[in-house]
Amino acid sequence: MNDRFRVRIEAPTTDRISDVVVAVKGWIAGDTLPTEVALVVGSERLKVRLIARPDVERVFPDKQGIGFTSTIDFRIVPPHASQTSVFIVADNQKVKVCDLDVDAVSNNRARWSELKRKKLTRILPLLACPVCRSYLPEPAGGPFYCPKCDTEYQRSETSIDLLPRHLREEFRLIDTENVSAHPYAREAREVFDAVSARGGLTLDMGAGDQRNVDPSVICAEIVAYPATDVLAVGQRLPFRDASFDAVYSNAALEHVTDPFTCSDELMRVLKPGGIVFCSVPFLQPEHGYPHHYYNMTQDGLVNLFTRLGATLTSRNVPDWGHPLYAGQWFLSSYLQYLPKTDRLKLENMPIKEFLRLRRSQAEPLFANLSEEGRRVLACATYATFQKPD
Repeated sequence: MNDRFRVRIEAPTTDRISDVVVAVKGWIAGDTLPTEVALVVGSERLKVRLIARPDVERVFPDKQGIGFTSTIDFRIVPPHASQTSVFIVADNQKVKVCDLDVDAVSNNRARWSELKRKKLTRILPLLACPVCRSYLPEPAGGPFYCPKCDTEYQRSETSIDLLPRHLREEFRLIDTENVSAHPYAREAREVFDAVSARGGLTLDMGAGDQRNVDPSVICAEIVAYPATDVLAVGQRLPFRDASFDAVYSNAALEHVTDPFTCSDELMRVLKPGGIVFCSVPFLQPEHGYPHHYYNMTQDGLVNLFTRLGATLTSRNVPDWGHPLYAGQWFLSSYLQYLPKTDRLKLENMPIKEFLRLRRSQAEPLFANLSEEGRRVLACATYATFQKPD
């Protein structure tokens, strides 16, 4: 069989893997794009998300290019003996990604599950009903009820669901396949390590799907990711007052309907003298997990907590928030929302010429941006409303 496509694997970077979660990504280039791309592990075909890769088309200007990304997650389904290799299949062309060390994966999965169970034992005495604030009894498993308002909750071996349907509706939470998976930065790890060394607990509100279990960090989320310890909404946290030695929130407050109420809650569950570590977006495109409501300046972030009596101890723009990243993110996103001919024009345009572009329907780079691109990358937006009679 002749290879129709050029396929490049960018991750993983090793030939043999043993982790319970493995990110797979790369790109495909060809005269035409494949009609189907799949990640194959043994007899399992896993979902692959296809993404624009204008950089690939720059390298191969006579080809079409597409990127792919996927995740192998053995926290959800145990590996079995037949899963010894991983392949990317583009139509009928099969490319090997890596081999699997099945025994090591199984051992790491067992350690993951045990650490998750240990975290739950630390959480149980801290629970409070998010509806009426009453202390909750420690659930042995399965359904349990608030003794005051009789709201029903669920518990599994590795998580507790404290998000009843009416709270989901109140805070406009919807099911989503979007995956938030921000790894912990060095600055956050320093806070976690200091709290853990004292035998304390940190609440990560809006944790996303963390791929490494930290026994001292409780992961709260609106999505039942494998890493989620407690399903909860930030505006109504299901914990008793002064439960945590530190609270951490990264790239979450832009996704809540009311960041002021959310910061109130973070302060409520924090012990006196405890630490708040909060990071928010300022200049970022719209992105939904599942909704995106508010970006804020550094002053806005400071105001959220100092208005509640917290003392500001530091403020900084970290490397992951550098303005260069903002510019690259906006421009790379802008390219994705242009037709290919305009995209190539913009990619090859000097910055000096770019700065002279006019906001005119006569300029294709202005007029040909898709409606979705205008919304996601808007410099400003407006809406009109009418008060009911």
